[in-house]
Amino acid sequence: MTDFFDKAQETTSAFPITSDVSLQNMLETENRLKGRVMRSMRPKEPVAFEFTKDKGYLQQYYVLRELEFWRTHKTQPLTAQEDAYDSKSNILVARIGNKCVGGVRLTHSSPRTNSLLPLETEDFRLAKVFPEIEHKQLKYGQFSGMVLSTEFRGGDVTRQMFLHLYRKVCALGIKIVFAATPISNAKAYKLNCSALGISNTHIVEGVDLPVNSKEGVLKHYLIRGDIPDADIFANQDSRVVEVL
Repeated sequence: MTDFFDKAQETTSAFPITSDVSLQNMLETENRLKGRVMRSMRPKEPVAFEFTKDKGYLQQYYVLRELEFWRTHKTQPLTAQEDAYDSKSNILVARIGNKCVGGVRLTHSSPRTNSLLPLETEDFRLAKVFPEIEHKQLKYGQFSGMVLSTEFRGGDVTRQMFLHLYRKVCALGIKIVFAATPISNAKAYKLNCSALGISNTHIVEGVDLPVNSKEGVLKHYLIRGDIPDADIFANQDSRVVEVL
């Protein structure tokens, strides 16, 4: 089978964005990716972080994201492809050379634009649940689709990913960030935010999120983080390539 990771910077890949990808193919591809990344890494080669529109990097991220979704929810993946929110979002990828090892999506909205975030529906709007968003005309956003290859999880790589996300949040003028995750991920999310100084990030109690049929029966919890007025991330160490 063609290995699209060898063509990461081309405008097309062996797994076109419009085609279905079987679970077996994705698992085989991930295993090859892990092996090649580890073999190709120079000693102490850093992970680079980049907000990107590059189709090769994005396709690798979509495959990693779909595999992580399947492992978390134990449901059969549908496709490893761009969804309706990807093109409207800022996507951060973590990579070593031209090989993507992780990524996350930042989507934002405001009462003026009236566009839905991934966790919202026409019957469930965050601006209605939290009236201050509408009263103060605040811009708000959502982190979703966060994934890192297992060998890069935890510690500095995870913290760096959150740091770059929050710098982008500040640059876009977003005042509140939400996420929807299973409880174990929600606790890890809160710990990472606290380490960066976002101490008012918390799990919102008493809010029932809309059920996503693809997520099966695994309950998701709403997380809210209010962004400080001061840019507390400016002096924190980072490694990032900004592609706006």
